[in-house]
Amino acid sequence: MKLKFNILFVLLGIIALTISCKKVFDVDHPGGPITPEQEWGSPDFVKGYVTNFYNILPSWNRNEELAGEAYSGGSGGNGLNSFLKGTYTSQSGYPDRVWDWGRVRSINNFFANIDKSKSALSDADYKSLKGQAYFFRAYLYYRMVKVLGGVPIITAVQDPTADINTLLVKRNSVT
Repeated sequence: MKLKFNILFVLLGIIALTISCKKVFDVDHPGGPITPEQEWGSPDFVKGYVTNFYNILPSWNRNEELAGEAYSGGSGGNGLNSFLKGTYTSQSGYPDRVWDWGRVRSINNFFANIDKSKSALSDADYKSLKGQAYFFRAYLYYRMVKVLGGVPIITAVQDPTADINTLLVKRNSVT
């Protein structure tokens, strides 16, 4: 009897907590959500969007020691050890991130929307931000071509709900 009472008490407690927690998850942001018009109309948001591209650049621990005998076993684990032992296969994956289509899409989204910001930005900032985005897109393609060979060059944001034939972009050659 006491066990049934304890179970009932715990269940009622859980029900009471879940009912009373509804407002915890309904967070209202001051000013509401940020709209695309606010994002692309604000110089600070546009500069922040481009600043996020700097995460693409390599950091200190990028597994550059793979090609030499300097590898100490660091954070790479068994994948890097198999690389040095000569047992690394195509099934092991590449130790560096080179499949960057999400980042290419983000940069293409920038190019699709930057003209909306032209009136909010100074001419120098507008040109500088576009130049930085061109560099990062070229850098991403350089990394992908270096590892994967010819890749499709996609310079516009693709609509994932479009006809599949429009999404299948032909792979370019390296030459």
